[in-house]
Amino acid sequence: MLPRLKPRDCSQRDEWFVTNGVVAEGPVPFDAVLRGMAGNRISRASLLRHVTWSVWRRIDELETLTLAERAALIVELASWSAGIAQRACARLSEPPPPASAPQQCASSTSAEITRRSSVRPAAVNPVGVMSQSRSLDEALLLTLSTSIMAASAHLGLVCRVTGDGQGAITVAAQGQSMEAWLGCYIGSDDPTLEAARRGRTILGENPGGPVTQRLMLRLGHNNMEPLGVAMVPVRRGETLLAWIELAQLWRPFSARELGRVEDVADALVERVVVQGWLDQRETSPELA
Repeated sequence: MLPRLKPRDCSQRDEWFVTNGVVAEGPVPFDAVLRGMAGNRISRASLLRHVTWSVWRRIDELETLTLAERAALIVELASWSAGIAQRACARLSEPPPPASAPQQCASSTSAEITRRSSVRPAAVNPVGVMSQSRSLDEALLLTLSTSIMAASAHLGLVCRVTGDGQGAITVAAQGQSMEAWLGCYIGSDDPTLEAARRGRTILGENPGGPVTQRLMLRLGHNNMEPLGVAMVPVRRGETLLAWIELAQLWRPFSARELGRVEDVADALVERVVVQGWLDQRETSPELA
């Protein structure tokens, strides 16, 4: 197993991004987020990430942490995020085990996952949110957070196609323990990649076919198998750029929810084209 990277101490950087799927703001101090929650301007269901992370977490998972616990979490997830390029170059197809047992990690300290009773998708504004992205990496992170909100999903990944088009790398994650998938290589033998190449949107539940089973494997949460999984490709014409993977722990997804996620994928493509980011797939060293 490759050694874990040890980025310079980043726990003192009080810079956070927050989004509810309608607007995206940041970087702002953590206290500003708490004040926004106290004033009911920011929902506890909103997603939050530190400036050094490629991972989103729900605000209600972080608000009760002590300063020391939050500092430890910042360093832990920054380490996973900083290691994307190294793991991608090594072509790791399975995530390495966490540095410590999940129940002992600050990154696993959270409130219980919310059980939603309605399948009505949340209102989101993918075009408005995507307009806040300043790079392709930021756009992919906002694609994941907006998709999570649009589908009321619990967990998610974004997989970005490599420069040679023969595989993909997981570059964004949401949910506890999902950071272990960052930088993992998805090869041409993965049925998810083939389905995404064909432009197929997958709405799956057990027992499901090969794509559903692979999504269940990747999106399993602390040994809990999701009841619903989904995959939405991000394509410009016939060219696959990335795809979005989502999991719902308590029920299957609805077709209406997946329609909203397809809108998010379309907004990403529009942003990529307008900003001229298509060539970054060839120039990014970790995706070469």
